[in-house]
Amino acid sequence: MLKGTVSKVTLGVKKSGQGKKTSYLLTYKGPGNKTRTLYVSKERIAEVKNMITKYKDAKSAIENIVELNVQLFKMKK
Repeated sequence: MLKGTVSKVTLGVKKSGQGKKTSYLLTYKGPGNKTRTLYVSKERIAEVKNMITKYKDAKSAIENIVELNVQLFKMKK
């Protein structure tokens, strides 16, 4: 799982002079709420997006569990 977002950035003209350089960046909040950025190869974009989706699904599932536990806690008065 990964958290964050993937961005496509254009960096400028390629050395060959044909077209512009394109890179992909994964940006996320690390320890101390510090923004971190990693380069992602074009070949791994789909993999990274899938890992981000899995993180969001897991986070949502945990939130649902917490909400159910709150309801159960209230019922046991």
